[in-house]
Amino acid sequence: MQLLFVRHGQTDNNAKRLIQGKNDVALNANGLAQAEAIAEVLSKESFSVIISSPLKRAYQTAMIIARRVGRPIEVDERLVERDFGLLQDQSYDKLRIHPASGRPDFFCDAYQEYRVEPICGMIARVSDFLDDLSHRDEPSVLIVAHGGIGYLFDQILAGVKTPIVSNNGQVRYYRLARKKD
Repeated sequence: MQLLFVRHGQTDNNAKRLIQGKNDVALNANGLAQAEAIAEVLSKESFSVIISSPLKRAYQTAMIIARRVGRPIEVDERLVERDFGLLQDQSYDKLRIHPASGRPDFFCDAYQEYRVEPICGMIARVSDFLDDLSHRDEPSVLIVAHGGIGYLFDQILAGVKTPIVSNNGQVRYYRLARKKD
């Protein structure tokens, strides 16, 4: 199965470099334009269904794409961004720097004092989502979600050791092996 992954369009918090996590914020004007642009790109792709995070920024992006391509949207709670607890609405400067990439490390497990969702919990729910998806008889599926979900797709599906969070409104392509029931 081919998976197309789109990170939602930009929000005001993205523009201000603030950690969003599970905050349910809408797209800003630039994010709406990014969603329209990616919808145009995706109108040339083939996929049977859109599966979206329920958070506004992803769902708005999915709705814009669905309107353009005429595909149904399913919502899956397992696609929500990592819960950053007390770090939500804080600057990226509060994050540790990843030693290999030199970028803010959204995915280390050293944030327990801030009540951040353990990364193993996020990996488990994303892996569960991918396992369920692998049993579906779909040739191609579009996933609209968040940077953290795309980061884990890079690790789980592409074997990337040090992924970089995708840009807002960016599409990435993956293969998911189908499992038979």
